[in-house]
Amino acid sequence: MVAEEAASFSEQVAATTERDVLRAILKREYDGLPLNRTALMRQDRALHNAILRVFRSWDQAMRAAGIDPDSVRCYRRWSRRTVIESILRLAVEGRPLNAAAVQKAEPNLASAALRWFRSWDEALDAAGIAPARWTRRVPTWTRERVIRAIQSIHAGGRSVSHAALRRNSVTRAATLLFGSWDAALRAACLDPETVRLHREPWTPDEVVREIRRKARACEPLNAKAVSPYSLRRRGRVFFGSWDAALSAAGLDPAKVRKSKSRGNRRGRRRIDPGMR
Repeated sequence: MVAEEAASFSEQVAATTERDVLRAILKREYDGLPLNRTALMRQDRALHNAILRVFRSWDQAMRAAGIDPDSVRCYRRWSRRTVIESILRLAVEGRPLNAAAVQKAEPNLASAALRWFRSWDEALDAAGIAPARWTRRVPTWTRERVIRAIQSIHAGGRSVSHAALRRNSVTRAATLLFGSWDAALRAACLDPETVRLHREPWTPDEVVREIRRKARACEPLNAKAVSPYSLRRRGRVFFGSWDAALSAAGLDPAKVRKSKSRGNRRGRRRIDPGMR
């Protein structure tokens, strides 16, 4: 049936007018189908040939349909001018212009800039933008700078426990320069035991509630990925095994493991907690 519909559509396109071609282009756009030339040649060669026959130019056909050719083209034709224009467009939109941000948001622009200019800073300079404003400066950590950073965080009322700060440039530098985070805290005249985060011991009811909360939030619950480690450890102590803890929370351990294996291939899947 699908093949017959495709054939009839191709026959219809073969003898089209300009209006029919435009209607077919807009229908593909409405259906969310790609409009670049490569996709059309693979999916609907008859429409592709009709576009070239009627409009002589792919770009002209897109413009006649009210579509920006660059928005549907697989590979933009970058030149020095288009690189500079794109940089200025990002600046007008208030987007960050440091190299890392552009590489993440506009990888094609970043690659083109390096083809036409010796560096991203040179591309910014060509666009009339001061590179120094967007150059990311990574601090050169010393023991004194680490101590000042810890004291500044603590003075601002924030927790300076490793669990609260997690892994960042300060904690990495502290571990490297002092041997451990606790040693860095002592060098900053702080007691590690005082600033370290403590939680009350788990109870069986708290373990069950936390498992159910994680299930509703689609957080991983398989034994290898569940966090914190203390939750899994207490679950095994209270219920005999992690699978038994999952069962006590109303979950099927087999489904939890199956969800994890599928998640490795197709992303995280929601686990039905079986309790509303």
